[in-house]
Amino acid sequence: MNIDLTNIILLFTAFLITAIIIAIIVRSTLLIILKLFAAKHIDQKKIEEAIEKKSQAKKDEDLYRNKQKEQEQYSKIQQNTENEIDEVEIVDIVKPVGFWTSMILGQKLTYLVSSAKLMNKNRKKGFWASMVEAQEKAQGRQKGRGL
Repeated sequence: MNIDLTNIILLFTAFLITAIIIAIIVRSTLLIILKLFAAKHIDQKKIEEAIEKKSQAKKDEDLYRNKQKEQEQYSKIQQNTENEIDEVEIVDIVKPVGFWTSMILGQKLTYLVSSAKLMNKNRKKGFWASMVEAQEKAQGRQKGRGL
């Protein structure tokens, strides 16, 4: 009976040692698998974050390009309008309707138009600005004569 009891104890201890070794092996394997899946999950999150940053950077770059294009278009439009304003052409001179207006302008009209054209060429102003200047000069000239 002594031998049977020792055999049972030996078998029981062998079983316990084997169970402990198997548990350690299974636990180690599970930890390794868990780390692999966790690393893949973390890598997936990092990949998603990198993609998000890249798409945000691309959106920002596109917005910057669009803003630059808008500014270029605005500056072109502004330059075109400035050029159009500066390049004024005389289309026609309207004949006066009233009797006294036609009489006064009939006497001065040729002088005013010629002096306005001359001023327009010299100073690069608009025609009407030159016309007003010519009228002012003509008034000063006539007042000086005593008319």
